[in-house]
Amino acid sequence: LERDAYVQALARFTLLTASSSITEMKQKNIDTIKTLITVAHTDGNYLGNSWHEVRNGRNNTEKPLHLDFVRWLCAVSMDELASAHQPRMFSLQKIVEISYYNMNRIRLQWSRIWQVIGDHFNKVSAAGMQLSMKFLEKGELANFRFQKDFLRPFEHIMKKNRSPTIRDMVIRCVAQMVNSQAANIRSGWKNIFSVFHQAASDHDETIVELAFQTTGHIVTAIDSFQDAVKCLSEFVCNAAFPDTSMEAIRLIRHCAKYVSERPQKTEWMTTTCNHALYAVCDVFTQFYEPLSEILLEDIFTQLQWCVRQDNEQLARSGTNCLENLVILNGEKFSPEVWNVTCSCMLEIFQNTSPHEADFDSQSQSSYDRALSERGHSQMSSDDTWKGKSNARVSDQRLFAGLLIKCVVQLELIQTVDNIVFYPATSKKEDADNMAAAQRDALEQSEAEGEESLPDQGMYRHMTSAHLFKLLDCLLESHNFAKEFNSNNEQRTALWRAGFKGKSKPNLLKQETSSLACSLRILFRMYSDPKLQDSWPDIQTRLLL
Repeated sequence: LERDAYVQALARFTLLTASSSITEMKQKNIDTIKTLITVAHTDGNYLGNSWHEVRNGRNNTEKPLHLDFVRWLCAVSMDELASAHQPRMFSLQKIVEISYYNMNRIRLQWSRIWQVIGDHFNKVSAAGMQLSMKFLEKGELANFRFQKDFLRPFEHIMKKNRSPTIRDMVIRCVAQMVNSQAANIRSGWKNIFSVFHQAASDHDETIVELAFQTTGHIVTAIDSFQDAVKCLSEFVCNAAFPDTSMEAIRLIRHCAKYVSERPQKTEWMTTTCNHALYAVCDVFTQFYEPLSEILLEDIFTQLQWCVRQDNEQLARSGTNCLENLVILNGEKFSPEVWNVTCSCMLEIFQNTSPHEADFDSQSQSSYDRALSERGHSQMSSDDTWKGKSNARVSDQRLFAGLLIKCVVQLELIQTVDNIVFYPATSKKEDADNMAAAQRDALEQSEAEGEESLPDQGMYRHMTSAHLFKLLDCLLESHNFAKEFNSNNEQRTALWRAGFKGKSKPNLLKQETSSLACSLRILFRMYSDPKLQDSWPDIQTRLLL
């Protein structure tokens, strides 16, 4: 009891308890803190439950001491940066690290720490810019990443500070670095484009314009190409400045041309290109009226290019963007625009159809090679194995290309269905038809009279000529899949050559999906009084 009373008295006199204020702490209180720590160190084994008071005192001590430490570290950092002979960024980097590791503290504690650190960051921007310029003048050796470290504070300020004055100053500092030291920048490009990426979504025209101008000058002349294109796509998405968005789209197209002529094309298509493609389509949708006459055909050409690439992810993105573009803007399409749209879809179907000759030549050559390899299995050599390896790699590439075309065909069939009816409508219609068939409700529906189908999807905006063109696409896809599925010899040869899994390849889903979508469109047209003049053609197609 005496021990607990003594320790509690010491703890209260430290002024570190929850009910005490530490604003009036004097030397005697500090001496008491020292005494409490000494007691814990020398007699810790005998404190028992009194350790609770010691721990509370230690935790409360950490808070003011931590804040004082940050405050003094900022003062040391300012002295280091202000040195005329040998400026250093050591303490400034430590402040950045402290910020990172203390962000998860409770908000009250973090807000007090950031009040000190944030003020310091604002003060050192100019000094940091001068020091960064000096570091950039020295360049960077291969395999070193020092530039990323000393440019990180600029990135941090842009993320945390919403003051237009401070943000403008940071952009001007970074732009000056790029304009004067671009040749020496290596690992720092990632930080620089992160700063411009933050500026791209700003609402201040001066900040956006300066960041964009600088980005435009260096977009294809640096090592961090993917970061540059992501940065441009952020400019594209800023609806407040449509002129800048349009210029950013032009630069992204320029980047695509730049990449197509260089070996990093495949890597770019699987990373940055998808993001940029969706961003371009979003901006085009937002500004459809002023842009449609100028850019619509170019957008379609770009989507066709994406779908034709031997890259499944990019091909899927191309069909998805085409679907979104038509669904979101189809109500505004003129008959001429619908002609262009349907012609574009027909071209995509034709360009991505894996023709019979592709399968014939590939299955025969691969099958013959497999037989040849078995015949020579008893007399293998290094050269023979190299030849086998190269041949198999070649086969796999061709198989992958054919497989991507099959995937794209399925995606396109679903795209046509979604455009004409909307996704939910088609599925609901199928479910309703199945339910009606199961309960044999045909006579009941005839007695009740025909109910008009809901006007959903783009169907009501399309003429019979447009729908017939889409039906041509579906019919061609269906016929090819049907012929392939009935050619058992060819499927066997492909399977033995290693194409597509453990069983014989088939295109059953393509065959059935294309037929289902065709019938859905034809039955909808046949029940539409507005298309009565086209009923003979519809009947002919239904009976084929």
